[in-house]
Amino acid sequence: MKKNQKIILISLLTILIAIIVGIKFIPFGTIKYKNEKMQSSLIIPKLSSFDYECCMFSANFKSFRSQYILKKELDKIMANYEKKTCNSKDYYYDAENDITITEYGVQGGFPMNKFYIVYDKGEYNCDNASSVAEIVDKSIYIDDFTCAEVLEPFYSDELYQYSYPCIKSSYVVVKYKNGDEETVEEALKKGTITISDLDNYNIHYLKEEKSDSEFTKIMLNSREMKISKSDYNILKEIFNSLDYNIDTNEQEARYIVEMDDKTYEFYRDNNTVGYNGKYADIDGDNLTNIIKILDFTFSNNDMNNIENVSMKIKKGTLTNSSATIIITDTNKDHYEYGLPFRIDKLENGVWKMLEITGDGAFNLPAFGVDKNNKLELNQDWSHLYGELKPGKYRLVKDVCISDGCNAQKYFSVEFTIE
Repeated sequence: MKKNQKIILISLLTILIAIIVGIKFIPFGTIKYKNEKMQSSLIIPKLSSFDYECCMFSANFKSFRSQYILKKELDKIMANYEKKTCNSKDYYYDAENDITITEYGVQGGFPMNKFYIVYDKGEYNCDNASSVAEIVDKSIYIDDFTCAEVLEPFYSDELYQYSYPCIKSSYVVVKYKNGDEETVEEALKKGTITISDLDNYNIHYLKEEKSDSEFTKIMLNSREMKISKSDYNILKEIFNSLDYNIDTNEQEARYIVEMDDKTYEFYRDNNTVGYNGKYADIDGDNLTNIIKILDFTFSNNDMNNIENVSMKIKKGTLTNSSATIIITDTNKDHYEYGLPFRIDKLENGVWKMLEITGDGAFNLPAFGVDKNNKLELNQDWSHLYGELKPGKYRLVKDVCISDGCNAQKYFSVEFTIE
């Protein structure tokens, strides 16, 4: 090879090496990036390409640039956002795109390194940072995944045994907005999620009704719900005993009850029950029992499903006769909250409504949350139940979700009396 050719070749190799080193180690700034597979725009280091987005809001990228430079560039990006710290974990709020970045990092690879950004819609606060982000079966992202085809029980309640169709419980996880995760089995035991949450995230499972259960099922407002067999029989006896001789009822039914292939409509406004187009007046103990059983059955099956609403007991306020609760409502349109509540007790793993032994009347003012999205209320139950004995309880409240408060949703906070 001629001398001039060697010089040219060496020069080209030097330039190529310089370009590679420059791409690897020299900062080039950032760009805003989004494609049709991403849920939001993200600021990322230049000379990076989109790889994939999985698990709702986890965007993954690849780049020839070094791990050191990618980490440095990502740190600079985060420094431009509002930093929030909850439970010793940092979050970064991007106000322009209204997202909060919960986690980011760099992973080594060949020939390209990778980095990821995990984010969620909206602005975080410490009250919602540990809430559920999603439930995912990670096995579906594993190529050629196989598992032993035998039923794997992972949870049971009073009515059903729930199982996966094969051995994969370690792959089905709950991801929290603070970046933590745990198996569905663990989250169900803690009460962080319910079986209905698995349906919302399309998690496949099998359920088998227990033959020795003290509970049975009932259709209430077109939803299958569990009910104790004793309460079921009380409802059945009351409905069958009524004299249906009133022609019309123009109110909206609060509860539509399907049992034994019959459909009954309960109208709370004027205390009537409908069946086969006729209606019957109901009062006294029958009315009291219907309200108690239907309200408890509905709430017990649909507790704590009000989006962006939570409740806790203010530290240092719990006694055996009262407590101060703090309601947090981060919805754009806030609910209104009243003084009424009830208390349930956990007995042998089953929640049961406490019997009222005193005056059950409440004042009925409506309160809203303050500028910090919080509302404090003192809840004194001494006039309802007297002093509570040692045990585990929950205080249950409701919000109206229809005109005239004919439909409600329920939320609760658990506590222990020593």
